[in-house]
Amino acid sequence: MRKFFNRMPLKKTALFLLSFVAVSFTSCMNDSEAPAPAEYSYASFYQASPDAQNFNILVNNVRVNNDLFGYSKFYIYQNFTPGTYNFKFSPATTTDPGPSVEKSVSLEKDKVYSIFTIGLRSQTAASGKGQEVLVVEDELEIPATGKAGIRVIHLSPDAPSVDIKTVGTTPNTLFSDVAYKEDTDFMEVNTGNVKLNLVHSETGEVLFTTPNELTLSEKQIYTIIVRGMVTPPANNTNSINIQLYRNYPDR
Repeated sequence: MRKFFNRMPLKKTALFLLSFVAVSFTSCMNDSEAPAPAEYSYASFYQASPDAQNFNILVNNVRVNNDLFGYSKFYIYQNFTPGTYNFKFSPATTTDPGPSVEKSVSLEKDKVYSIFTIGLRSQTAASGKGQEVLVVEDELEIPATGKAGIRVIHLSPDAPSVDIKTVGTTPNTLFSDVAYKEDTDFMEVNTGNVKLNLVHSETGEVLFTTPNELTLSEKQIYTIIVRGMVTPPANNTNSINIQLYRNYPDR
């Protein structure tokens, strides 16, 4: 199993708007001698459990991470041969280790996925807020000229449904009434710099404002993660906030 960060690059192809190949072949062989392109699925990884310890990532019981998979850690898309995999996130410490979480996932050819560890180790599965693995299929399309693509995924386990609004005298609502564990479709927005408010959908209370402007660049695709806790426990500084990461290009 190839370790993360020793991966092959993802590249756009002309076959459809956003597909990926794991390697480009450059050789002096004749076309008739060239090997067929490899077939892959792709998955990224994000650690959103705000009270979890650091994890190791095991794919079919083989560790694949080079560094610890801690809170807010993000691994860009990794290539996998299509098939069914067991993704296990195992505590990396023997001191108060907490539970492992795992999920078997069928990765299909040419499809792109985001895999998240979410929830609270202090909650049970029956509560709907316990630690678990969440898998989202990413429908990526390259945005039009002058546009960026953006979506939101709500991963704050004790937060209400939220809206994402621009900051300004006439705020624009980008996303509304997004519940915990819910992900939106990607939408096109104008490029440029923007500050965002995270807003309680029912009361209008501003739960978080980005301290700095976020840059949305042309033809790039982003995810807004709602993360952390509205009421973190003692000795936990992971308060509710939002993080922007780029899905494409992935480097």
